[in-house]
Amino acid sequence: MEIICWCGAGGPVPVSAGNPVVEELRGGLQLFRDVRGGAPEAEPLPAGVPPARGRRVCVLEVPARVPAAELCQFLGAFLSRVHRMRLVRNDAAPGTYAALLDFDDPEPAGEFFSCFDGRPFSPLEPEVCRVVYVADLEL
Repeated sequence: MEIICWCGAGGPVPVSAGNPVVEELRGGLQLFRDVRGGAPEAEPLPAGVPPARGRRVCVLEVPARVPAAELCQFLGAFLSRVHRMRLVRNDAAPGTYAALLDFDDPEPAGEFFSCFDGRPFSPLEPEVCRVVYVADLEL
């Protein structure tokens, strides 16, 4: 299996969390995608779902004007399957934040990916939800 870095510059996406006055965590979000050729014996996957997947996904570039409560409403029925949700500032894209979602099982993470990747946050706004699987998180 060949895995390549999904980020543009080949390094982690810089993220930060916390109150800068009290305590702030800084780190990098390493995103990967699988680029291996399709093996004929492999189980077919729904369109757009990468073969190497786990329980952690990231919603990239959530507009800052979308509060956390509204994001939870957007997640809808999947929220009950989320074990942990972490909101971090996406330092690479000002005016946005990222939502790290740890699901209780890989199956709902895959269903979430299929349902929400490319879906608009709002019918009145141009921004769409970009979901990626997270390979590693360093804070």
